[in-house]
Amino acid sequence: MKPTILITGANGAVAQKFKSQYGEQFEIRFLTRSPKSKEEYKWDVATRCIDEKVFVDVDHVIHLAGANIAGSRWTASRKKELRESRIVTGKMITDALEKGNIVLKSYITASAVGYYGSDTSEQIFKESDAPSDDFVGSVCKEWEDVADQIVQKDLADRSCKLRFGIVLDKKSGLLERVSPIVKIGLGSALGSGKQYIPWIHISDLSTLLYKTLTSSMSGAYNAIAPEHVTNDQLMRAIAGVLNRPYFLPKVPSFVLKIVFGKMSEVVLHGSRVSADKILKENFHFEYPTVNSALKELLT
Repeated sequence: MKPTILITGANGAVAQKFKSQYGEQFEIRFLTRSPKSKEEYKWDVATRCIDEKVFVDVDHVIHLAGANIAGSRWTASRKKELRESRIVTGKMITDALEKGNIVLKSYITASAVGYYGSDTSEQIFKESDAPSDDFVGSVCKEWEDVADQIVQKDLADRSCKLRFGIVLDKKSGLLERVSPIVKIGLGSALGSGKQYIPWIHISDLSTLLYKTLTSSMSGAYNAIAPEHVTNDQLMRAIAGVLNRPYFLPKVPSFVLKIVFGKMSEVVLHGSRVSADKILKENFHFEYPTVNSALKELLT
C-alpha cells in the first residue's frame, strides 16, 4: 500500500513538481482553497475551516503553503497575510491532528533562508545559528515552531524544517520575472549586486523533499545548492546562458526602496548560507552550480 501524503500549497510550483516526479510512489492529497479534483480538499484560513476527511489514514504532511513574500508591498494587511498563510495554516493542521488523534510518521515544513535575516555579510550561516529578529526572520521562526510543537505534542514521530533559498524554475519565481527582461537585453544587477542569493534548482528541491520522506532526517536543513553566488553573478549567468548582453548600470538601491518599500530588503540584502548539513546526509545535487541549473532551465 502506498504511503499517503498531504501537501499544502497545492497550486505552487514545488508541490506540482513533486507530484510530477514522485506521484506514482505515493497517494497524494492536497489542501486548497478551491478543490477541483478528488485528490483535493478544501481549507480556508480566513474562516479557519478545514476538511477533516483529508487526514484519514495520512502518513506524512508536507506544509508548503505561504503567500509570496515578494508578491507585493509589505503593508500591514499584507504582513498579516504572509504570517497567517504560513503559521495559522500550520496551527490549523495541528488542531486537526489533535482532534483526530492522528500521529504522523513525519511532518515536513517549508521555511526560508530569510530565517537568518536580511543583512549582507561574509558570515556563512548554518542551521544552528539564531534567527533574525526582523520581519522575515520572526515569521520563519514562528513557522518552524509549529513543526516543533507537532512533535512535542506527539502528533508526529519527527519533523523536518527545510529553509528554502530562491527556487530556480523557468515557469515561476525569479526566473519567470527576470528572464524576459534579460532576453531583451535589459538585465542588470540590483542595488550593489554584491548581496548573496542562496538558490536551488526546483528538481533538486523536489528530490530533497523525497529524501526527507524516505529517511530519518529531522530538524532544520538549509535547502540550497552548495555554490555561493551574488546577485550580480546570478544575473550575469542568466544573460550568458541566454546569450544576451549584460552591460547596463546596476539598479540603484533607492529606486528599489521607492518602488517596493520595506520589501526591497528581500532583493537588496543576502548572506551566504551553508549546504554542508544536507551534503553530510549524502544528498546528491543534480544541479550543484548555477550554470548547470540555468542551462537545464533556460536552454
